[in-house]
Formats: sequence, structure tokens, C-alpha cells
Amino acid sequence: MEKKNELKNIVGKLKRIDGIVDFARSDVQLDILLEMSDDKPTSISELSDKIKANRRAIVDAVQKLKAKGLVDIKRKGEYILTLKGKSLRNDLLSLKGINIYRSFQALRVLLVMAIAGTKELKIKEGKRVYKELRPVWLSLKEISILSELPVEDVKRILDTQLTEYVMKKTLDEELVDYKLTEKGLDIAEKILAELGYSLFTAKVFSIITGTSDPLIATRRYFTLYAILTLFTILTAPLYPWHLIPSLLWLVITIYTAVLLAISFKR
Repeated sequence: MEKKNELKNIVGKLKRIDGIVDFARSDVQLDILLEMSDDKPTSISELSDKIKANRRAIVDAVQKLKAKGLVDIKRKGEYILTLKGKSLRNDLLSLKGINIYRSFQALRVLLVMAIAGTKELKIKEGKRVYKELRPVWLSLKEISILSELPVEDVKRILDTQLTEYVMKKTLDEELVDYKLTEKGLDIAEKILAELGYSLFTAKVFSIITGTSDPLIATRRYFTLYAILTLFTILTAPLYPWHLIPSLLWLVITIYTAVLLAISFKR
């Protein structure tokens, strides 16, 4: 129970942080938050020296943090954390016992393998026949493309951080396949459940939106749904041409409701 609560706590914090600052694309922003002080201004030059990044990258990252309400200008060239920035920084510091970048990347790879690396199979047990999602083999290159991470990073993650959760099949020096173990699939389903998904719903959203990242998939799916809703409303006066978008909207609405019901049920 203690380990489960710890996992939920870590996933919750990672979800909150990633919702504000995207781990996969904003490592400089995260470094800046970690290097800034709670109570005194920090200059661009100081940040550049501490993070070992060029000034242009620092300035660009600081401006993005400012737009997100995490930092504010104290005086020209110096910045301070806002209350929102301090709160996010505290979350980051509370995770210092783990490598947050690597841990988030490992979660990303694990979820990608659960969403893209499973297939619905018909299982026979005596007279009983039922369908179940089972892990299938994915190549290292496929996992790299789906997780939007370099091949070298994915291989390191799979061979060091996820060894308990994946099986490896080496076909030759350059061709290596991986698939989830039962334990890996179980952990991935628990993490998805903490994020509010069933594995089936996550797979459907992934297929429709073209991404295996469940959070991005959800945003894309409901953005498309909102556009379709608006289009249906705008075409309503155009009788009888409004019937096609209206029927499509009705079908998608019912299907979405079913997907959400499956998620809540599981």
C-alpha cells in the first residue's frame, strides 16, 4: 500500500509538472526553475553559468516561463520566481531522490509500449472464449519514433531502468525487439488508471489522434471533437446539408461517452 501511494504521488507530481512544463521538450526551463532562488533575483548570466547553456537558449526559456506565470522580471536582466513558480519548484525538489528527466522518459516509454505494443487477442480457456490485450514485440526504432526520444536514450532506458518490465529479443547487432512482461503491462495499466484512462480508451485515442502520449492524445481528441461540434452548430440552418455532420457528431458523442464509461468503470 505504501509503495502504491508513493507511485501515485510521483505520477501525480510528474503529471502536474509536465502539464505546465513539457519534460520532453523543455529541459532548459526545468533546469532554470531548479537553479533559481526562492528569495532573491537571478540574472541571465548566472543561469547561463550554472546550467552551461548558451545565453540565447536561457533567454528563450525564461521568456516561456514568464509567459506561463512561473517567473517575473525584478529588474532588467534579473528574474524572480512567482508563487506559482515556487510551488512548481518545490515539486521538482521533492523528486530529487530520482532523476526526474530519466524517470519521466521511462514512464513515457512504458506507456508507449502499453498503448502501441499491445494487441487484442482471442483467448481460449476450455469452453470459455474471451478477448484480452496482450503485449506484442516492437522494434527499438518503433519505440523511439512513438516516444519521440532518440534511439540511444530508449535503449538505455529499456536496458537499465525497465529491465523488470520488458523482454528483449536480439535478432542481430542492429535489430533488437522488446515487449512488455505481464508485470510491465500491469504497472502501465495502473499508471494509466491514475491518469484517468483504461488501456483500451488510451489505445483508441492514440489511433484517432496519431500519438501514443495519452495526455497529448486526449487534448487532440477533444480539440477535434470541439471543432466538429462547432461545425455542426454552424451548419444547422443549412437544411438538409446539416444532417451529415449532425449524424457524425451524434455517433462520435455516443462513442466518446462509451469510452469514458469504460475508463471510469475500470
